[in-house]
Amino acid sequence: MFKFEYPVVLYTLLALPLAWIIVAMRAHLLLSALNITEKQKKITNIEKNAKKKYIESVQLLKKKIVFRGIFWSFGFIFLVIAAADPSFGSRLETMQITGNSVAFVFDVSYSMNADDMPDGTTRLYSASKYAYALLSRMKDASVSVVLAKGSGVLTVPQTDDFTVIQSLLENLSPTLLTSAGSNLGAGIETALRSFAKNTSLSAAIVLFTDGDETEETLKAALENSLEQGIPVFIVGFGSVAETEIITGDGERKAKTALREAKMQKICEDATKQVKRRHGDSFNIKASYVNAVNIGSALTVLNGVLFSNEKTQSGSLTLYETKPVRRQSFFAFLAIICFCAGLFVMRFNAKRTLLKFSGVFLCALLFTSCSEKNKASFNILKGVINWVQEDYQEASADFLEAREISVQQQDSMAKIYAQYGLAVSYLMLNEKNATLNQLENLTGNDIPPLVRFGAFYNSGIVSYQQGDFNKAAEFFKQALLIDNSQINAKINLELAMSQIEVQSKTAQSELQPFQQTEGSSMQDTIFSMMQENDNKQWKSEPQEKSDILDY
Repeated sequence: MFKFEYPVVLYTLLALPLAWIIVAMRAHLLLSALNITEKQKKITNIEKNAKKKYIESVQLLKKKIVFRGIFWSFGFIFLVIAAADPSFGSRLETMQITGNSVAFVFDVSYSMNADDMPDGTTRLYSASKYAYALLSRMKDASVSVVLAKGSGVLTVPQTDDFTVIQSLLENLSPTLLTSAGSNLGAGIETALRSFAKNTSLSAAIVLFTDGDETEETLKAALENSLEQGIPVFIVGFGSVAETEIITGDGERKAKTALREAKMQKICEDATKQVKRRHGDSFNIKASYVNAVNIGSALTVLNGVLFSNEKTQSGSLTLYETKPVRRQSFFAFLAIICFCAGLFVMRFNAKRTLLKFSGVFLCALLFTSCSEKNKASFNILKGVINWVQEDYQEASADFLEAREISVQQQDSMAKIYAQYGLAVSYLMLNEKNATLNQLENLTGNDIPPLVRFGAFYNSGIVSYQQGDFNKAAEFFKQALLIDNSQINAKINLELAMSQIEVQSKTAQSELQPFQQTEGSSMQDTIFSMMQENDNKQWKSEPQEKSDILDY
């Protein structure tokens, strides 16, 4: 399908007929002047051969003006199309996935206090235990936590330290947020904002809820998430039979139930809507599972995590279908047409054949060499994207260059492509993936410049991970290759000083934190969170709301 990023630009084509009228009027004046000169020449009885050549030159000029107008018209059309940023067709683009990033969204509305789970516990308690079980299987994943009630609040940003998350799971309660009602869509939107931009982590959202909404925002939020390529898994809690609960005001009562059929339909409708816009090849979807069904947790885990066992380097290569942008193609056609318009006015048949042959031979030579140098071209593209700070695109270019160099058995191109891939991962903050790529670039057969960069950047990553002994060793190896690098010397001294600090700290005895009665670290964290939530609501104009807080 032919699509334009800026279709309004196409209205510029309406100026083309006016341009043709102006050009025709100017050409008519020019040719009229030439015809007057011709009559004057008839009066002076010029020789017939000279007169014949003159008339032929006037006719040739007419044709040149017409052809120039045609070429320039097409050039203008192609230029406008290029400005509209067209795209048609699709291509498979490699995408390197090096880890998992998951957002947990908990519905903490008062309906989740209903104690209608099979074991007699509340929905919210069961949701916390369910999430706790998922966390125990999510090794090396990064997880954030969002609480959803009348609004969505990011409680724990993306982290691989699950201690804080587990502490929060033990204290989930509707009282953590003061906003009334149930707005699941706001929770999804907040979760989307918790993911880092331009990262090679595989993102997914898990929503723990009973589906009882006071604001119907879930479907729109699901579509937005799928449009961004992030799947959503909804885990349902509760019984489909109505249960009576006390609302947030402590006085009124409301009936609530697991809205299973409603959530299944919302997931199906959102998936179909997005697939209708992107085609059947689009495989990102929203899914619903019932928490009490056997194997539901495994279904969620298989959906949000990829298996490292299938790869040797701890990463997974996926292929994503993307539309092909044709802006440069139409811009090239526009340049060709404008040049052809200039060329046709100076056309000389006797001189043209030799020039055209030379251009054709150059094009043929370039075409024959392009396949051989494809890996180098991809490396060059990766370097340009890296300099422009588009590290995601740069990593894709370097990955493709490495695959091509392996096929063509070009060892040198493979080395530079792998090094480019490593430094791209470094800028994306993918530390483990960076080390995996750099460890194969330290052999004696590697060019000294690349070896130095491999040791130096490995030292940087190890220092950031807190492994100062390894960092110091990497910096030493780098200096053995090139001892003139001041930055490597400074970093080695910093690593050695950190090793000394660690040794002193290890000798001192640390006293454990003692909790006093009625006070705990969790209470402090949650009171601060509740205070922030109160500030958020106090900063907005407060009107008396009739929303039933459940």
